[in-house]
Formats: sequence, C-alpha cells, structure tokens
Amino acid sequence: MSIKGCLSRAGLFVLAIVTMTRLIVGLAQAQEPADAGIRLERRVAAEPEYHQKYTNIVVIQGGRRLVFQPPAGWFVRLLAADQKVLCQPVGAGQWLSLQIVATNALVTKPEIVPLALNATNSPVATNAPAPSNASLVKPETLEGWYKTTIPSAKITETHAIRVNGLDALAATLQYSDNGALRFYQAACVDLFTNFVLVTHAIPGTNNGSVYLNGVLNSLSLETNAPAR
Repeated sequence: MSIKGCLSRAGLFVLAIVTMTRLIVGLAQAQEPADAGIRLERRVAAEPEYHQKYTNIVVIQGGRRLVFQPPAGWFVRLLAADQKVLCQPVGAGQWLSLQIVATNALVTKPEIVPLALNATNSPVATNAPAPSNASLVKPETLEGWYKTTIPSAKITETHAIRVNGLDALAATLQYSDNGALRFYQAACVDLFTNFVLVTHAIPGTNNGSVYLNGVLNSLSLETNAPAR
C-alpha cells in the first residue's frame, strides 16, 4: 500500500474517533444529573425597539442553559454548593432565588400495579396512575421540600401555570420568622430531567410578586431535554 493511501486511511480513522468522542460527550451532557456543577454567564442584549441594554443571566449545567432576566439593579451571585442562584436588591429583607433540584428529591415515581385478571380474563381497575404530561410535583410535596429548611412553612395557595412551554406549579407559602409573619411567592418549573424552584421571599405581605412574574416570563431553557 502506498504512503498516500496509508495517510488517507489514518486520517479517516482519526476523524471517526473524533466524531464518536463528540457524540459520547454530547449524550453525556444531555443526561447531566441535577447535582452536576453549575456556573453563570452574563449576556448583555439590547431591547429591539428602543435599543435599551439589559442583562440576562445564563445558568449553565452540563448541556443545559437556563436563561432569565433578574430585576434591574439586583445583585446576582452563585451558590454552587446549593445549586442555587441568589438575587438581592440593595436593601435587605427580600431575595429571589433559582435552585436546581433533582427529580427524585421532589417526587416519588408512582408504582405501576399490573392489571389483575378475573375469571373472565377481563382487566379490573387498579391504582395505576393515568398517563399525563403535566408536572409531577404536587403541592404537598413542594410544602414538604420547604419544611426541610423552614419547619413552619405552610402553603396557602397553589395553581398550575405554564412558563414558556414548561409546566409549573405556583404557590404562596407563609412562615414565621422571629414572631413576624413572612411569605414566599414560589414556582416549581418542570425541566423534564429535573426541576427549578424560583422563589421570592417577601417581608410582611402575601401580594403577588411582580419580580417573580418578571423572572418567570423571562425564563427559558435553551437546550432540549428528553421528555420524562
């Protein structure tokens, strides 16, 4: 075989190895677990009509990019150990957070009971859950999640919402802080592979949070994830 032919085959072999490596890395990123390390990027954009600049925060975790726009003038920092992004205004007393949570930390997969057959071989009713594309998070599960850190937390109101094509559960939680009644406005957004909890802690009021609504309206998942 000529030297030219050997080099050509060697080049094809190297190209095949590189292609396979990229494919394996891509699949690994698509299945990145919720406890994988996260990092932040800031993306400056301009409003199309008036060209006013604003900053989007990009939360990067494996192959996923979660993008949102924080309230103007709020300080944003990453708490990597908690898989959390914290946003705070200059004044104290309130904060916004986005926390990425593993699927199995918020839900227990329902047990599918096989269909039992009676004497006529007809299927009888079981407690197998009906198929659904809705979020698996229930209010009592979300309340239990908050009680792990705030024992006095109690959900007073919930309703299902959609966040840019993603299922979410919005909730109002109240809790006691040194005798004072405080409130959370929260939403648990289903990211298919896991969840993100978006929370606004508000001192002394249970009015709907304009800041939380703004973050939810700007929240988007830039990378596709497989359906559960």
